[in-house]
Amino acid sequence: MSPRLALIAQRISEVLARPEGRAELLGLVSLLSAHHSEALARIFELTEHAEPPRNLTPDEAAAVLGVTRRWMYEHAHELECTRRPSPGKLRFDSVGLQRLRDSRR
Repeated sequence: MSPRLALIAQRISEVLARPEGRAELLGLVSLLSAHHSEALARIFELTEHAEPPRNLTPDEAAAVLGVTRRWMYEHAHELECTRRPSPGKLRFDSVGLQRLRDSRR
C-alpha cells in the first residue's frame, strides 16, 4: 500500500470513531475512489498489451527460460506452472514461466 493510501485509511479509521466526522468521511471516500479508479486504469493499461496465457510445449518453455528441453522434463515436477493436459503430454503455463524467468533475474 502506498504511503498516501495508508494515510487515507488511517484517517478514515479516526473519522469513523467520531460521530461528527460525516462530511470529512465523504471527502476521504472520494479520495479513495479516485485512487481506485487510477489503479484500475493502470491495471488495464498494463494488461491491454499483454499476451494471453498459453500452454507452451517443453521446447517453447525451454526457450523462455533459456534452458534445455531435457531440463524442462527433469524439473517439471518442481515447477508450479507445469500442466499435464492428458497422459504423456507435458505443457507449461506461459504466465507462470514469465514470472519464474523474471524472478530468476
